[in-house]
Amino acid sequence: MVIPWRWSPVGFQGFEGITGLLGVNGARKSTVIHLFLGLLEPTVGSAEVLGERTYESVELRAQLGDM
Repeated sequence: MVIPWRWSPVGFQGFEGITGLLGVNGARKSTVIHLFLGLLEPTVGSAEVLGERTYESVELRAQLGDM
């Protein structure tokens, strides 16, 4: 039997500059980054940066980056 993982409600508050995520393997760090960069659209809830949903704003996505 395969039990799918579930998201728990989560909130982030970032500050101007460089932000990083730390966690164990499989903690969904890359998924969170993809959500906030607008590369992945959430199936439930929303991911917002500066009050805008990145997956709906090309202008905002142009201001974001990752390494």
